[in-house]
Amino acid sequence: MKLLARGDTVWCASSEAALQRFVRSVGAFEVIPREPGGLASHALTALAYDRSGRLWIGTEDAGVSRLSADGARWDLVSELDGLPAGVVRVLRAAGDTLLIGTDNGIALWDGEESAGTVPEGVNPSPFASDAISGVVLLPDSSLWVSTGNGLYVSRDLTHEDWELADA
Repeated sequence: MKLLARGDTVWCASSEAALQRFVRSVGAFEVIPREPGGLASHALTALAYDRSGRLWIGTEDAGVSRLSADGARWDLVSELDGLPAGVVRVLRAAGDTLLIGTDNGIALWDGEESAGTVPEGVNPSPFASDAISGVVLLPDSSLWVSTGNGLYVSRDLTHEDWELADA
C-alpha cells in the first residue's frame, strides 16, 4: 500500500483496494471508484503531488491518472501521450517535471506533455534493465535512476549520457 499525506488528507492506494481518501478532521474514509472520465484503474502502484497541487496516481495497467488541484477533474497520461508501456513503479515530482518510472523506462512529463523518455525507442537503452524502481532529480540537474540491475546517473541537462554509479 502507498500512502501520501497533504494537509488533513491521507491518500491510500493499493493494487487490491483501489484509491481511498481519509480526511482526518472528519475521521472518515472515502473510496474513489474507477470510472469513465475518472480514475483509470483499481490496480494502483504509486502516488505523488506535483508543484501545482495535482495528485498523480500510477497504475499497473492504465498509465497515470491525474486529479486536478481543485479535485474537480481527472486526466489520464498513457502510452498515447508518450509514456513507456508497463506498470508505473514510481512517480517523483521535481519542480514542473514529473518523473514517471515504469517497467520499460522513464518518462519526463513537463506538466503539459512528455518531454522525453529513456530509453527513447531508437537507440539501445543505457540501462541493463529498463524496470525503473526509483528516480531522483537533484538541484544540480543530475538524474539518478535505480533499476534491479544497478544505479545510474546522468549529470548533464540533456540526460543523454548515463553511467553506472559505483557502489
